[in-house]
Amino acid sequence: MTEDIAARIFADIYNEKAPMRERVARLIALLRSDEPLPPGTRKLLADLFDQDAKSSFRVDLKERRGKGEKKDQAQRIGRAVRDSNIANALIARISAGEPRKAVVDDLCKEFSVARSHVQKVAKTYERRFSSRPSK
Repeated sequence: MTEDIAARIFADIYNEKAPMRERVARLIALLRSDEPLPPGTRKLLADLFDQDAKSSFRVDLKERRGKGEKKDQAQRIGRAVRDSNIANALIARISAGEPRKAVVDDLCKEFSVARSHVQKVAKTYERRFSSRPSK
């Protein structure tokens, strides 16, 4: 690809009258070619990710999270500690001979969680329940 062709493609990418899909396709074609990038294309790429750039052609980066997962690291750590405490209490009380249903109900109230959450924690820590099979 010569400098003239790359410049034309670059101009087409900046053509705001063209549909966005077409502009992106042209940029992709330019990036996938074996030729070196023209300086204008380098500026365009920098502007794509620069939040302060005055370009209408920009990529907004977002951190991907799992469904229902919170951004706050402290909350994740707090949930992990809570779940560990639930598992330890469940193991200790069931090992002491208490009925599983009563233990699960008590832990739901104590930790303000749903019964399904306690059962999920029990399943996660199931190998630690070796003295008694999980139901």
